[in-house]
Amino acid sequence: MRARGALDAAMFAAALACAAELEAWSVVIDLLGVEVFSLEAASALLSYRRAAGVAVPAHRRLVLLPSPAVTRKLDLLGLTAVLFGFTASAV
Repeated sequence: MRARGALDAAMFAAALACAAELEAWSVVIDLLGVEVFSLEAASALLSYRRAAGVAVPAHRRLVLLPSPAVTRKLDLLGLTAVLFGFTASAV
């Protein structure tokens, strides 16, 4: 999935719910063009990641391509380490 500009959190959550139902080997979430990333969007991503970590077989993976705005928001919320296992400053 790909998003640009201001990310609509409700549409993002719905798209993540659809992605969770796919039997794809990888889910790529391209947020490179996102300029505004809300707390609600971050919450939807975290919920998806947690559900995927439990329900998805080990051979499937999530690929997240964050924009600087998304990375900054996730880091400020303390979610970078939760989602990726490291801080943005370590990238």
